[in-house]
Amino acid sequence: MEKIHFILFKAGCSASFLGRIHNIKRMTLVMSLGPVIPSSIKNNKNIEVVSFSKEAFIEHSEGLKNLISPAKSDTKFQLTFEKTPINKEILDAFLNLKEVDTKSLFLFIYTYCLGMNREYYSDLWNHVVGGKTSILNFIINNINSSDTVSDYAEHFKISVRSLNHLFLEQFNVSAKQWIINRRVENGRKLLLTTNLKISEIAIDCGFSNHAHFSEVYKKKYGNSPSSARFQNLQLS
Repeated sequence: MEKIHFILFKAGCSASFLGRIHNIKRMTLVMSLGPVIPSSIKNNKNIEVVSFSKEAFIEHSEGLKNLISPAKSDTKFQLTFEKTPINKEILDAFLNLKEVDTKSLFLFIYTYCLGMNREYYSDLWNHVVGGKTSILNFIINNINSSDTVSDYAEHFKISVRSLNHLFLEQFNVSAKQWIINRRVENGRKLLLTTNLKISEIAIDCGFSNHAHFSEVYKKKYGNSPSSARFQNLQLS
């Protein structure tokens, strides 16, 4: 699945992008799109990398919408090797947030990049999320409801097929699979950080019952919710 990578070069070096070699100056932030980061970059101690799925753009659309310029109907976005200079304060904030709060890090980085080149990063944003932000954002914000794919489609007056096409286009999975994945991930967080009963977690995360949650959980993580909670308690 394609991801958005923010690559911070603490020292100058060369990097390959779209088949070309680029010379990068020290204290430079580069944004890249792609499924993976080359190991030559990942393993370089002078380079910091943080990656986000397209969901990050959608989740932060409300916080950044006033900074994003409107999409240009007559212009097709062209991805370039955009280099943004940074200073020590930006570097320190990047490193601190990377360790404790990646969601805030995304908001911080993108706000900074918009301040440096609003046109390019607005075009990038509009390219990634298109005109579907309201639909995806609604589902993300209501992910723990018991609504089905059909319910969401009906809410927006579109077909289930159209909704599935949107999710396949954005996340490379069907709407149903994406929703189930998010719900079970939310359930795992509650399972390992609260004392809620498993049956309560199941309902709180949009599953119809305990058994359905347990079945999905075991399929994704390889053990039952009760076993996962017990193992977590043993380690704490």
